[in-house]
Amino acid sequence: MWKILKYVMGVIFLVTAVVVGYNHFAKPMSLEERTVATNEWLSGLNDIYDKTHDPELLALAESAQKRMVLVAPEGNGFIAQTQPTKDNFFLIALGRGDRVSPWKEKYNNKDFATTWFTGIGEKKYIFVIVKNGEKLSSITKGDVLGHELIHERDGESVLKNKCASEVTAHTFSGRLWLKIGGEPYQKLLDQRAKEYGEYLLNTNATLPSLSSYVVELEKILGKSISPEDLMVRLSSFEYTSMFLSVDTYYRGKDKAEEKGRLYCELEQAVTK
Repeated sequence: MWKILKYVMGVIFLVTAVVVGYNHFAKPMSLEERTVATNEWLSGLNDIYDKTHDPELLALAESAQKRMVLVAPEGNGFIAQTQPTKDNFFLIALGRGDRVSPWKEKYNNKDFATTWFTGIGEKKYIFVIVKNGEKLSSITKGDVLGHELIHERDGESVLKNKCASEVTAHTFSGRLWLKIGGEPYQKLLDQRAKEYGEYLLNTNATLPSLSSYVVELEKILGKSISPEDLMVRLSSFEYTSMFLSVDTYYRGKDKAEEKGRLYCELEQAVTK
């Protein structure tokens, strides 16, 4: 088993320093506070691995351990603990006190974590961004961070086909929750996949509410610690059952393409 990934305070390398005054309604986190927040997310990877012993998760974590560099906002740029190289990606924890663009916008993003492909000048960077203070259990944080590490691993191909890349990441997450929930979880997935199949094959069918699965999911996975925690678990369950319905009922040639289409269609419906 790989060890919990942690960062310690170290020498700071200034990548860019365009220092702008902060809004003092919320105080920006110190580097030490960001380190603590980041380690909470990394500990989640260890906790979910302890429950799943998933080899792909292990490979992601080991790769991340070698290549990630902890960074913190500095004005509209960032500072890093070590001199970055082209093989590095940046892990950054953001909080309510980060009120300078682009960090303010990244913190206000609806997602609990995100992968950001960007460039400063002629250089290209990959950031895996996590939020401080999110009320998620440790294994849920591990799932969410693992999801983003899939995107980081796949690189800029993620930008070329967002629907397909999300199917890849959600399939990974779904496998982790299935390993945790075991046979009872699989039975619920089969039930939901059947409902999806009937819905997709019959234009007059309606899809039962996902809320009807909450009680059973809480029994199988353990009680979630917050509405946000439950939302992550329900989302993974919904996507996994939807993909399973395609594998089981879809008769077209390209099931991968169909999963991507359904994923983006569902995402658009949720965000409207």
